[in-house]
Amino acid sequence: MNSSALRGAFLLYDALMRTLRVRVVGQVFSKERPSIFFFWHRNLLPLPHVFRNTPIRVMVSPSRDGRLIGSLVELKGLGVIWSSQHKSPLRGVISVVRALREGWNVAITPDGPKGPARCFKVGTLELARRSGARIVFVGVGFSAAYRLNTWDSLRVPMPLSSVAVVVEEAYPESPEEAARLLDDLDARAFNYLEI
Repeated sequence: MNSSALRGAFLLYDALMRTLRVRVVGQVFSKERPSIFFFWHRNLLPLPHVFRNTPIRVMVSPSRDGRLIGSLVELKGLGVIWSSQHKSPLRGVISVVRALREGWNVAITPDGPKGPARCFKVGTLELARRSGARIVFVGVGFSAAYRLNTWDSLRVPMPLSSVAVVVEEAYPESPEEAARLLDDLDARAFNYLEI
């Protein structure tokens, strides 16, 4: 994507995000240690805006779509960890561990970059458990959103709508338990919407 198209995409994204009423519930950061945040890929869109200019690095695929997401993430003042699960997954793991040791928080979509949707990958949970980082799950609720015809049914909040973000520290024993927790947090987020 050329720079003028990227700038246009960012301006459009930023204009939409500024119309949202956002509520965040739960303790996002800890002073004691960095956190790894998990959220479903379908909920990605509002989160760089909600957590703009905070010490978070987001794990992003170097694919064409990933490069666009990475650019938006960086323009919102967040860091990016470029990682390909096919070409060099170990490089991504090393980058996450390095970021945590440097005091950064890390955000990961455990069903990304290509799915299957809402299926928590074993490696991401194991990485979080072994890292010693605080593990935080993020649920997102939308009062009104478009669902795109993508592998993850990406949700795009409608202008002037509400978004609720619920964060909860948890240490599940299995990927299945982690997936249930994320689904539960998405459902609970609806209780906090300003409609």
